[in-house]
Amino acid sequence: MLTFVVPYAFTGYYPVGHLLGINISHPEYAYLSLIIALITDVAAYWLWSFGLKHYNSARA
Repeated sequence: MLTFVVPYAFTGYYPVGHLLGINISHPEYAYLSLIIALITDVAAYWLWSFGLKHYNSARA
């Protein structure tokens, strides 16, 4: 849900809907898409770094 649905809605649907003139329920979300994309990118990078720091190999 967090890795596909939310980023797609904010970075794909709302900006394109605004550009095409489609009547969307919250047109202000089209302008927030860049901020939402940056937030999700930073969160993904932080989670990746956290996982790498705490990784232990299964090799004996």
